[in-house]
Amino acid sequence: MKNLTSKEKRTIEEIEQIRDIIYGYSEEDPEWIKEVRPYKLDIERDELIRNFIISHHLLTEEFLNTKLLGYFIKYKRNSKRYRFFEEFILQRLTYREKLELAYKANLISKGIYKFLEELNSLRNKCAHRCFLKDKKIKLLYKGKDLLRIKNFKDFAEDVFTLHEILWQV
Repeated sequence: MKNLTSKEKRTIEEIEQIRDIIYGYSEEDPEWIKEVRPYKLDIERDELIRNFIISHHLLTEEFLNTKLLGYFIKYKRNSKRYRFFEEFILQRLTYREKLELAYKANLISKGIYKFLEELNSLRNKCAHRCFLKDKKIKLLYKGKDLLRIKNFKDFAEDVFTLHEILWQV
Protein backbone atom coordinates (compact mmCIF):
# COMPACT_ATOMS: atom_id res chain seq x y z
CA MET A 1 0.00 0.00 0.00
CA LYS A 2 2.98 2.33 0.50
CA ASN A 3 3.84 2.51 -3.21
CA LEU A 4 0.30 3.27 -4.36
CA THR A 5 -0.54 6.60 -5.92
CA SER A 6 -3.20 8.76 -4.28
CA LYS A 7 -5.54 7.87 -7.17
CA GLU A 8 -4.98 4.14 -6.58
CA LYS A 9 -5.63 4.58 -2.85
CA ARG A 10 -8.89 6.42 -3.61
CA THR A 11 -9.92 3.63 -5.98
CA ILE A 12 -9.27 1.00 -3.29
CA GLU A 13 -11.36 3.04 -0.84
CA GLU A 14 -14.15 3.26 -3.43
CA ILE A 15 -14.03 -0.50 -3.97
CA GLU A 16 -14.38 -1.05 -0.22
CA GLN A 17 -17.27 1.43 -0.05
CA ILE A 18 -19.02 -0.27 -2.97
CA ARG A 19 -18.51 -3.62 -1.27
CA ASP A 20 -20.06 -2.24 1.94
CA ILE A 21 -23.02 -0.84 -0.01
CA ILE A 22 -23.64 -4.08 -1.90
CA TYR A 23 -23.02 -6.57 0.87
CA GLY A 24 -23.82 -4.44 3.93
CA TYR A 25 -21.01 -5.70 6.11
CA SER A 26 -21.36 -4.87 9.76
CA GLU A 27 -18.73 -6.64 11.80
CA GLU A 28 -19.90 -4.95 15.01
CA ASP A 29 -23.32 -6.59 14.87
CA PRO A 30 -23.05 -10.09 16.43
CA GLU A 31 -26.40 -11.17 14.94
CA TRP A 32 -25.20 -10.25 11.48
CA ILE A 33 -22.03 -12.25 12.01
CA LYS A 34 -23.91 -15.32 13.17
CA GLU A 35 -26.94 -15.24 10.86
CA VAL A 36 -26.13 -13.41 7.67
CA ARG A 37 -22.40 -13.33 7.01
CA PRO A 38 -22.06 -16.91 5.70
CA TYR A 39 -24.71 -16.26 3.02
CA LYS A 40 -23.35 -12.86 2.05
CA LEU A 41 -19.84 -14.22 1.77
CA ASP A 42 -21.07 -17.04 -0.50
CA ILE A 43 -22.89 -14.48 -2.64
CA GLU A 44 -19.80 -12.29 -2.89
CA ARG A 45 -17.64 -15.26 -3.90
CA ASP A 46 -20.19 -16.29 -6.51
CA GLU A 47 -20.38 -12.76 -7.89
CA LEU A 48 -16.59 -12.52 -8.22
CA ILE A 49 -16.46 -15.79 -10.14
CA ARG A 50 -19.52 -14.88 -12.23
CA ASN A 51 -18.07 -11.46 -13.03
CA PHE A 52 -14.76 -12.98 -14.13
CA ILE A 53 -16.44 -15.51 -16.42
CA ILE A 54 -18.94 -13.09 -17.96
CA SER A 55 -16.36 -10.30 -18.40
CA HIS A 56 -13.92 -12.57 -20.17
CA HIS A 57 -16.70 -14.07 -22.26
CA LEU A 58 -17.55 -10.53 -23.39
CA LEU A 59 -13.90 -9.86 -24.16
CA THR A 60 -13.68 -12.97 -26.35
CA GLU A 61 -16.90 -11.95 -28.10
CA GLU A 62 -15.30 -8.59 -28.87
CA PHE A 63 -12.34 -10.49 -30.33
CA LEU A 64 -14.67 -12.64 -32.47
CA ASN A 65 -16.49 -9.52 -33.70
CA THR A 66 -13.21 -7.83 -34.63
CA LYS A 67 -11.91 -10.89 -36.46
CA LEU A 68 -15.18 -11.48 -38.32
CA LEU A 69 -15.45 -7.83 -39.35
CA GLY A 70 -11.87 -7.91 -40.59
CA TYR A 71 -12.50 -11.12 -42.52
CA PHE A 72 -15.77 -10.16 -44.21
CA ILE A 73 -15.44 -6.39 -44.49
CA LYS A 74 -12.19 -4.95 -45.79
CA TYR A 75 -13.22 -1.36 -45.15
CA LYS A 76 -12.32 1.19 -42.52
CA ARG A 77 -14.12 1.06 -39.18
CA ASN A 78 -16.23 4.14 -39.94
CA SER A 79 -17.29 3.05 -43.39
CA LYS A 80 -20.95 2.50 -44.15
CA ARG A 81 -20.41 -1.18 -45.10
CA TYR A 82 -18.50 -1.88 -41.90
CA ARG A 83 -21.20 -0.32 -39.69
CA PHE A 84 -23.93 -2.05 -41.72
CA PHE A 85 -22.31 -5.49 -41.31
CA GLU A 86 -21.74 -4.90 -37.60
CA GLU A 87 -25.29 -3.67 -36.95
CA PHE A 88 -27.32 -5.97 -39.18
CA ILE A 89 -25.23 -9.13 -39.07
CA LEU A 90 -22.95 -9.39 -36.05
CA GLN A 91 -25.31 -7.89 -33.49
CA ARG A 92 -27.94 -10.44 -34.48
CA LEU A 93 -25.70 -13.49 -34.20
CA THR A 94 -25.37 -15.39 -30.95
CA TYR A 95 -21.98 -15.99 -29.43
CA ARG A 96 -22.16 -19.61 -30.53
CA GLU A 97 -22.96 -18.61 -34.12
CA LYS A 98 -20.03 -16.16 -34.16
CA LEU A 99 -17.79 -18.86 -32.74
CA GLU A 100 -18.81 -21.35 -35.42
CA LEU A 101 -18.44 -18.75 -38.16
CA ALA A 102 -14.94 -17.80 -36.94
CA TYR A 103 -13.93 -21.46 -36.80
CA LYS A 104 -15.28 -22.26 -40.27
CA ALA A 105 -13.51 -19.17 -41.64
CA ASN A 106 -10.24 -20.50 -40.11
CA LEU A 107 -9.91 -17.44 -37.88
CA ILE A 108 -9.45 -19.63 -34.78
CA SER A 109 -7.99 -23.08 -34.20
CA LYS A 110 -9.93 -26.12 -33.06
CA GLY A 111 -8.33 -25.84 -29.60
CA ILE A 112 -9.44 -22.22 -29.20
CA TYR A 113 -12.87 -23.15 -30.55
CA LYS A 114 -13.25 -25.88 -27.90
CA PHE A 115 -12.06 -23.56 -25.13
CA LEU A 116 -14.49 -20.81 -26.19
CA GLU A 117 -17.30 -23.37 -26.34
CA GLU A 118 -16.56 -24.30 -22.75
CA LEU A 119 -16.33 -20.63 -21.73
CA ASN A 120 -19.71 -20.03 -23.36
CA SER A 121 -21.21 -22.95 -21.42
CA LEU A 122 -19.78 -21.56 -18.16
CA ARG A 123 -21.11 -18.10 -19.01
CA ASN A 124 -24.59 -19.51 -19.57
CA LYS A 125 -24.52 -21.35 -16.25
CA CYS A 126 -23.41 -18.19 -14.45
CA ALA A 127 -25.90 -15.93 -16.19
CA HIS A 128 -28.93 -18.07 -15.42
CA ARG A 129 -28.35 -18.97 -11.76
CA CYS A 130 -28.25 -16.82 -8.67
CA PHE A 131 -26.19 -19.25 -6.60
CA LEU A 132 -23.30 -21.08 -8.23
CA LYS A 133 -23.10 -23.77 -5.58
CA ASP A 134 -25.63 -26.24 -6.93
CA LYS A 135 -25.46 -30.01 -6.60
CA LYS A 136 -27.40 -30.60 -9.82
CA ILE A 137 -25.57 -28.18 -12.11
CA LYS A 138 -21.92 -27.82 -11.16
CA LEU A 139 -19.69 -25.09 -12.49
CA LEU A 140 -17.04 -27.37 -14.00
CA TYR A 141 -13.96 -26.64 -16.08
CA LYS A 142 -12.09 -29.66 -17.40
CA GLY A 143 -14.24 -31.71 -15.04
CA LYS A 144 -13.14 -29.72 -11.96
CA ASP A 145 -15.31 -27.55 -9.71
CA LEU A 146 -14.51 -23.86 -10.23
CA LEU A 147 -15.68 -23.04 -6.70
CA ARG A 148 -12.45 -24.61 -5.46
CA ILE A 149 -9.76 -21.96 -5.49
CA LYS A 150 -7.03 -24.11 -7.09
CA ASN A 151 -9.34 -25.05 -9.96
CA PHE A 152 -10.46 -21.45 -10.40
CA LYS A 153 -6.82 -20.31 -10.44
CA ASP A 154 -6.00 -22.87 -13.17
CA PHE A 155 -9.03 -21.72 -15.17
CA ALA A 156 -8.07 -18.04 -14.79
CA GLU A 157 -4.53 -18.79 -15.97
CA ASP A 158 -5.94 -20.57 -19.03
CA VAL A 159 -8.21 -17.58 -19.74
CA PHE A 160 -5.29 -15.14 -19.50
CA THR A 161 -3.20 -17.37 -21.81
CA LEU A 162 -6.11 -17.52 -24.25
CA HIS A 163 -6.31 -13.71 -24.39
CA GLU A 164 -2.60 -13.48 -25.14
CA ILE A 165 -3.07 -15.95 -28.01
CA LEU A 166 -6.24 -14.32 -29.36
CA TRP A 167 -4.82 -10.84 -29.59
CA GLN A 168 -1.67 -12.08 -31.34
CA VAL A 169 -3.58 -13.94 -34.05
